[in-house]
Formats: sequence, structure tokens, C-alpha cells
Amino acid sequence: MSLLTDIERERLRDRSRDAKTRASNDVRIRKKLRSWVHTLDDIALITEYLPEDQLIKEITDNDVYFLMGIAKSFMKNLRFMPMVGKSDQPEGWKTKTDAGAEYPASDIDIDRSLTIKKIIDDIMAYHGDNNPIDYVLMISRMASIPELQSKITEGDRKGLERLTESLINYNRPIHKPIGKSKETKK
Repeated sequence: MSLLTDIERERLRDRSRDAKTRASNDVRIRKKLRSWVHTLDDIALITEYLPEDQLIKEITDNDVYFLMGIAKSFMKNLRFMPMVGKSDQPEGWKTKTDAGAEYPASDIDIDRSLTIKKIIDDIMAYHGDNNPIDYVLMISRMASIPELQSKITEGDRKGLERLTESLINYNRPIHKPIGKSKETKK
């Protein structure tokens, strides 16, 4: 069951339509988004109480990644920003934009930062503190810099090979990509 109709999807992708059609479509889509967001409490309830053997029949790894991507998009649109400053100088705490501008941190910035940190800590339990992938990714970046390539050991190369093999061998099903409209692709 799709949230959007084909026409709504097409009109969302093709923003060049007349202003009245675009505005009408945007209102309908925003209402649907709001409605979906308001069902998330029920989703949380289902994931908390539905027996695991039934839940895993309906969700995949990719659903986790897709939802994390949506969360990232929400944070970008709501203008979540990282905080900078010294812990013992709260009067100097600031938020930093992508462009590098800094603004005094507001109470909402502090709350957002604390909440994100708690969520990251909870998620890190599934990644682990000593996950070799972290090191292999650093080695991968080193391999792209000629001056650092000689510092990569044989063991490091084996780790890179193992990572590459896994990516090739594991065929993860993915959600439909969010692409351009048929007319735009021409």
C-alpha cells in the first residue's frame, strides 16, 4: 500500500507545474506525511510487543537503513546542527552550520545534542566499540593517498579484501530508489 498516488508522486517530482497545482499537491502530501508521522507511536508499540518471530517476517536490514536515512533527512530539514565549545564554559557553547558559521547554542540545540548522543550510544551497541570495520575504512582512505600506501601492512590489505568480498558477495535487497520522473529522465 503506497502512501502517495502515482499522480501525487509525479507532481512532487516535477516541481515545474503551475503554482496552484503544485500548492494543492503539496498540501495533500504534507497531510499524508503528518498522518504517517503520527502513526510512529503505533509502529514503536508494534516493534516493542509483537513477538520477534512475527516481527522479523515483516522487516529487513534495509528497512533499518532506510529509516535512518529518513531520520537524517528530517534532522537536515529541521536544521539540527552540531555543537562546539568547552564543557566548563557553557556560555561559549555554539552550534556550527555546514558553512562554518557559529551561533549561540539555544536550549533546543542542547536538548537535540543530548538526545542524539543518547540514541547514538544505544545504536553503538549494535556496531561495537572495537569493530574492525572502523579501522578498515581508515585503511581504505589511506589506500587512496599515494604517500600513505606504503604504510598499509599485509594484514591491512587482507582486511580490505575481506570487506570488498563481503560487499560483492552480499546482495542486499534495496528499497525502490527515489528517482526522477519518467518525463525528466528523457
